[in-house]
Amino acid sequence: MKRIMFCLALVVMSSSVVARYHIVKSSAALEDLVEKYAYSVVCFAPSGQLQGEDLDTDEKKERKRIFKSLQNVVKAASNQGVYKTYVSQDIGFLVVDVAAKRASLVADEYHVKDDPLCVVFEQGAPDTKTKVMRPAAPRDLIRLLEAEGGDDLKDLIDDRKQDAQMARQERIASYYAYGAAYPYGYGPYGYGGPYAWSPYWRSPYVGWGFYAGGW
Repeated sequence: MKRIMFCLALVVMSSSVVARYHIVKSSAALEDLVEKYAYSVVCFAPSGQLQGEDLDTDEKKERKRIFKSLQNVVKAASNQGVYKTYVSQDIGFLVVDVAAKRASLVADEYHVKDDPLCVVFEQGAPDTKTKVMRPAAPRDLIRLLEAEGGDDLKDLIDDRKQDAQMARQERIASYYAYGAAYPYGYGPYGYGGPYAWSPYWRSPYVGWGFYAGGW
């Protein structure tokens, strides 16, 4: 029974996948990623000095601090509830470093200066009318995403929940079907096989079972 419960726990855990969180340092990478996802939460900010700027040491340190704080907020948002468990293949969370050389044009395109700016892309197209400046917490980005996604986003999440439930049921059915084929465990000679608990459990051969079975 303990083995069954352990395997069922693994089945549930396997349905959870890693959330999609990216640090982007080029306009080409940004374009590829927002095309990949149904929705993308994209935050733009410079990690350092922008072209044409002349920052002193303290100003550069402050830029880095703000950028790091933004990274933490976006990463935390990508790990929120259903966005990690069910739709991490459909929704990306991106931080674009517009101070990077290959992303410098992005700063002009989205009018990014020193304050972080976050928008949502849907099917690769940005909605720059709805945005968040300098998000303070993950919930700021989740609210932005839900406001942009609306009912379509809710439907997507519901569909992925149903897909995950069906996949779990199929894995559990496969597990029990395998158990029915080998009622005493995993195979005739392996751990828990029909020879593992024979009267000759201190076999002179291999392990604790009869012949090659058991431990």
